[in-house]
Amino acid sequence: MFQKYFFIVNYAVIIIFGLYHFRKFKNCKPLKLFLGFIIYSFLTESLATFLLYEKRINVSLLYNLWNINAILFYFYFFWNFIKSNGKRFAIGLFTAICILLYVGNALFYQNILEESFRNIHIVGKLFISVVVIFYFSEILSSDAILNFKKSLTFWVALGVFIYALGLIPIFVMGKLIGFMGVYRYVIILLNILMALSFITGFIVSKKEYNG
Repeated sequence: MFQKYFFIVNYAVIIIFGLYHFRKFKNCKPLKLFLGFIIYSFLTESLATFLLYEKRINVSLLYNLWNINAILFYFYFFWNFIKSNGKRFAIGLFTAICILLYVGNALFYQNILEESFRNIHIVGKLFISVVVIFYFSEILSSDAILNFKKSLTFWVALGVFIYALGLIPIFVMGKLIGFMGVYRYVIILLNILMALSFITGFIVSKKEYNG
């Protein structure tokens, strides 16, 4: 029961804190879209749980679409907060590579309706980790480092980094051991850490630093 509804509850809690503190970032389009993405994630988990446990329907399509949308969204999200043209070009390149890999995989290698595109997800998580490092590197070399804790974007980046980087070895190891046992609990732990980072950002961030 806990595992069945965990992800729904996890996203719901993030959404509650996000809506309560919405005034702090209502003037920042990427941060508003971030909250919208969390709501989309909540709806995806809710629908997937219903179809999987109540109707016994394969939900690979839902999760494949969510994963590619998550990858593309976070590329877009951090692109907005990175000033370096070189790093922005790299993000554009990562985006093109992921789209080509995803479409190519769907057309020639795996059935999007029945199989998880796990290898593509690993590549996407790796690229996201690199993009977050781009963001952190710009903070370290600017005046933003003085007030980074007051920025919701920083806490989003931290949560995404923990989740994305943590999933890479878990996906690889999980494939080898059959995705059973401790694997599921590590996934839950990573989601909790990510949620705590997002929630912390909603609470401690200041409106003037969420632009």
